[in-house]
Amino acid sequence: MARLLRLQRAGDVAGLDDDGVCRTLMGLVIGMVETTSQAAVQALLVLFSMPDALARAAAAAKVDDDDALSGLVFEALRFCPINPMVQRVAKEDYRLAAGQPHETLIRKGTNVFALTWSAMFDPRVLEAPEEFRPDRPDYDYLHFAAGPHACYGRYISRIQIPQILKPLLKLKGLRPAGALELDGRFPQTLKVAADI
Repeated sequence: MARLLRLQRAGDVAGLDDDGVCRTLMGLVIGMVETTSQAAVQALLVLFSMPDALARAAAAAKVDDDDALSGLVFEALRFCPINPMVQRVAKEDYRLAAGQPHETLIRKGTNVFALTWSAMFDPRVLEAPEEFRPDRPDYDYLHFAAGPHACYGRYISRIQIPQILKPLLKLKGLRPAGALELDGRFPQTLKVAADI
């Protein structure tokens, strides 16, 4: 909230009047539930598809190695991010890659799609992008966007998502027990089983 109020006082963000601050804060509360559960489920599904990574995540959970668990969860999300692309509208004319042979003019009002999923697999930026490497630096990930449009909930989510999965991953023999059921694009139910 302090950041929003600083931005409001500075007048740097259009539409950030008192109502805009309230809408943003309420959006955090409402949006966090769906996106957090979606991220946890998608990370778990990727881990289920990679037995070695699942075993490593389970081992990290069992010894309460939260840093290792977080690395495994967010690397799993790189393979199936909740926002594979972000859509925006250009507020002004912009020259993408100005001065380069592939320079492109994007006109004001143009819909722009930032393909974050493919960017997280760009071999010009990431070393061995097809490999599952949970020790990647945070800047290799675009789960929470970047710059002025970075997710407000990113600091909470970085802790919350692995912690949601941690008790499950501590269960012996954790495995899927049915197909993922969706409500629109959000997970509704994912049944799992474990050995007792």
